[in-house]
Amino acid sequence: MAEPGEIVPPAGVPAPAGGNFGLEDMLADAFAAFKNHFGILLGAFVVFAIISGLLGKFSLLALFVMPQLIAGFSFMMLQALRGAQPPRFSDLFKGFSYYVPLLVAGLLSGLLITVGTICLVVPGVILSLMWSQTMFLLADDMKEVEAGRKAKAQVSGWGAMQRSAALMCGHKLRFLGYAIVLLIIGLAGIIAAGIGVLVTMPFAGLAAAAFYNRLTKAA
Repeated sequence: MAEPGEIVPPAGVPAPAGGNFGLEDMLADAFAAFKNHFGILLGAFVVFAIISGLLGKFSLLALFVMPQLIAGFSFMMLQALRGAQPPRFSDLFKGFSYYVPLLVAGLLSGLLITVGTICLVVPGVILSLMWSQTMFLLADDMKEVEAGRKAKAQVSGWGAMQRSAALMCGHKLRFLGYAIVLLIIGLAGIIAAGIGVLVTMPFAGLAAAAFYNRLTKAA
């Protein structure tokens, strides 16, 4: 059943997955992956945070760089969760090889979410939840291209946004609850003299990736 404010995905987009799992499953997945790949994920996050901080002084430039870095870190987190291939530090910059579709997804979703938030906050929240899996989907597209199962020209930012909308159909309210918990976990590191954020933030991101990983497994 559709949720209040649900936006029905367009025809031809796959139906959403079942997603029979809870927050404890996500946290368990994230803990196992973080324990096994702590060093590489922590190092990548530190570099990600430094670049983000530097780009923050040039906000316009950030619009053209951050989507690629987010996709790269998303790629690393999915590699860590799935265990088939270990994440590599170079994966953090993998998104720059798929520059245009990632730029389209980042700019378009950011613009529409901003407009929705300015109009009446709630539409912005709905759109944020609807497109929350876009970068993970694009990270999987990148993996498919490298495995030879998908042509690079088929990677589409708008297409990933549509697929994210379909995937999140019926799951937005649940993910919102999880996201609030993960945000609290991520920011809890500030209490530990601030340095704890370097652990809690990537862990929270990994748990969000675990949500996507389990949701797509259920498909």
